[in-house]
Amino acid sequence: MMSFIQLGIILLQDAAQPDGGLALYGNIIFLVLFLLIFYFFFIRPQTQRQRKEEEFRDSLSTGDKVLVFGGIHGQIKQIDKTSVLVTIDTNTKIRVQKAALQPFVSNEEAS
Repeated sequence: MMSFIQLGIILLQDAAQPDGGLALYGNIIFLVLFLLIFYFFFIRPQTQRQRKEEEFRDSLSTGDKVLVFGGIHGQIKQIDKTSVLVTIDTNTKIRVQKAALQPFVSNEEAS
């Protein structure tokens, strides 16, 4: 089975020949297929991931349990425009950027 790169090389070689009138369509089809594959494997998943992260940040409320990317578990006490005050112990509070948060899922909730 040929890979997409090998197929592309063959199509480019056919286009270089003087009688390659149909090879032009082959090149266009190859380019379109390449762009579609690139879109569905790279661009679309990234935009979906960004949309989910933005929805999570917009849905934050006080009392939510969160996980800071450094591995710190805590509970939200105050929310500002770009940052959040997280209580990690009785008298210990830290202020972190919203982008540094991810939802906290306990072992009981995951199973």
